[in-house]
This record gives sequence, C-alpha cells and structure tokens, in this order.
Amino acid sequence: MNPRQEDVRTFVSTALSTPGEDHDPLLLFSRFDPARARLVGDEVRTRGRLSYREGRLGALEVTADVTYVYPAAPAGGGDEVVRVIARRETVVSWDDPAKVATKEGPSPSCRTSST
Repeated sequence: MNPRQEDVRTFVSTALSTPGEDHDPLLLFSRFDPARARLVGDEVRTRGRLSYREGRLGALEVTADVTYVYPAAPAGGGDEVVRVIARRETVVSWDDPAKVATKEGPSPSCRTSST
C-alpha cells in the first residue's frame, strides 16, 4: 500500500476498527473470531498466480489470484485441526503517466478491488 494514498489508508483503518458494508476488511484480510477458533502454528500455505494486462487508458492492471490455507482449531482447545480455505482475487491498477496527468502523492486513479 502506498502510505501517501489517503483513500486506501482511510479504508483500511476504518475497515479494521469499525467494519461495515462500505468498509469490509474481508476484501483484503482473513480473520477469525477468537471466541470460536484459533490458528494452529505459524504457517499459512498459499498457491496462486499473478497476471497483468493493459487496462483502461493504458493502465497497468495486475491481478493476484491466491488461495490461502489456514490450519485452525476450536478456541476452547482439543486435538481437531481443520483447514480453512480462502480464495482471494485482487486487482490493482496504475495509470500510465504518459497518458494520464499525475502528480506526486496519493493518486485517485490507483484503484484496488477484490472478490
């Protein structure tokens, strides 16, 4: 994340502190209710791919399609460990400065989306 991109910083801060329909942290992060589940160990497995293409107005559009596998167990203890699988596709776009006027600092033209 670009620390000068105020809209993204605001989104992440709000999504993590007061999540809601317009600020859903699950667009970027996986989380577990600590009253129900706990992660087991410190290893998360991943598999995925990155691709890129030319987007609108010559933008560089990068897509990350990644599957995450988390080992989890009930919060109250026990021996049962299950795999929690989350697939996340994130698309990030950077405008071509030769085609779109840009300036130093946050860019409203740098867009992110996730499915």
